[in-house]
This record gives sequence, C-alpha cells and structure tokens, in this order.
Amino acid sequence: MEDLAYTIQFIHLISFVDPMANESDEDTRLELMDKYDAEVDDIFKDIQKMTSETPTTRQIGSNNENFTISSYNGFEIMIRDSDGFINSTKLVQQINEREQTRKYLTNITCSPVFVEYKQYLEQSGLFNLMGHLCYLLPTAFMNDVRGTYVHKQLLNIICIKSSVKYLHHVATIMDKINEITIAEHEADKIQTVTNQFHNVINVVTDTLSNRITELNYGKQSLIPRTVPKATTINEVIKEQLSNRQGMKIKATKYTFPFDQLDDIIERIKQIVIEDEQLEEQQEDHITI
Repeated sequence: MEDLAYTIQFIHLISFVDPMANESDEDTRLELMDKYDAEVDDIFKDIQKMTSETPTTRQIGSNNENFTISSYNGFEIMIRDSDGFINSTKLVQQINEREQTRKYLTNITCSPVFVEYKQYLEQSGLFNLMGHLCYLLPTAFMNDVRGTYVHKQLLNIICIKSSVKYLHHVATIMDKINEITIAEHEADKIQTVTNQFHNVINVVTDTLSNRITELNYGKQSLIPRTVPKATTINEVIKEQLSNRQGMKIKATKYTFPFDQLDDIIERIKQIVIEDEQLEEQQEDHITI
C-alpha cells in the first residue's frame, strides 16, 4: 500500500503541473504562429517594394527571331525567345538611369564572384544547363536587341552588383526568412517538450495501473476468486469511473479531469481497500 500511495502522490503532483504546462506551451505556440504570420506579411511587403504592376508583354522581331519585353522584380528585361536568355546590357543601363549610377557590365561579369558562380553552375550540372551561360549577340541583329545575353540564373547576381536598393531588399527578405526559420524551430522544440511530458504521464499512469493489478493478484494462487478471471481491478476502476464527465479511459491509461483528481484518487483507494476486504472475507470463509 505504501508503493500505491507513493505512486498516487506522484501522479497527483504531475497532474497538478500538467494543465498549466499545456496552457503555457499552447500560448507560446500561438504567439510564435502570430509572429510567423507577421513575418510572412513583411516578406510580401518587401517583395511588393521590388515589384511594380506587371506591364503588358510585347515582342520585337529581328533577324527572323522574336524578343519578348517583360519584367523582373520591377525591372524591364528583354528575353530572347529562342533560348530564354536575358539582355543584361540593357538591364544594367536601366538600373544606371533609375539610380543615377555608372555601373559597367564588363566589370560585373569579370568580378570574381560572378566568374566563380558561373563556373559553379557550368560544372555542377544544375538546371540541365548546356553550353555557355552568357554570350554577345551578333551584329546581324538590330541595335534595339543587341547586347550581352545571360542565363536567367545569373540575372540575380547582376542585379545585386548593379543596384544597392535591390541588394538591400534581397538582404531584408533573407533576414525575414531566417527569422521565420528560427520561429519554426522554436515551435518544434516546444512541441517536442510537450510530447515528452505526455509520454511521462503515460508511463506513470501505466505504473499506477500495473501496481494496482499486482496488489489485487498478490494472493491469487492461494485464494479462489468469486469473480471471473477476466475481471481485474482495472475493470472495476473503469466501471466505477467511466460515467464521470471528462474521464477518458483507453486500455489501462486514464486521463483524469483536474477538478476531479482528488475525488478520483480517494475512490481508487476505496476500491483497492474494498477488494482486499473481500479477499480477506473469502480467506476466512475457506479457513472455516
């Protein structure tokens, strides 16, 4: 009975902490999710700063080829329809006019970071890239479409090295993504702690149930029972407690409503005592 009392006291202690712990975890999770939604909204706002209303695309023909005028993060770009490459010469000119700078495409394409990134794309086999990633359009084409054309994977690095404002917006977006990643990680850690807490609760309730069963069957080999063999004290407990509001019983696991916990513990003690008294009466009857 001392072991039973100790186990009941232990489960009582944990049950006292559990509701508050769950409430705290849930509040923290909701707070993190609100922060997550706010960060997503900030990202969309940053993207909107970089973009304008998408202009109606139009096409230009030259040397029996078509070139499409479209947009990229607020910049107007010219795309060669035959291979999808983009006129980086006109893009840098546009950025210089808008931001009143004097950036040169030759300096950008010769920079170590551009050269190394282009080599990385060529050697890594990513995106199924074939051939050169940048080239100069032949003079057979009219001036309106001529210039250096680059693969779309190189477009972002050209914008970053040409526009300080573009670089700032990209850095802001990356910071927001990092903050969201951290928030998601913290939420996952809270969920892990919550799961571990409930695992401990399940182990303790199993221990309590097993201990009650051991006490019930301690004299089974010596004393014949008047109840069927399939009936255990756990079933008696279930029968006594199953009609209580808020009780959840699955197998030998019990979910105790916190406001009924003290009453339930007393009822379990009473069931165990009544069962032991019944065994003593049966033993006295056999002795007689």
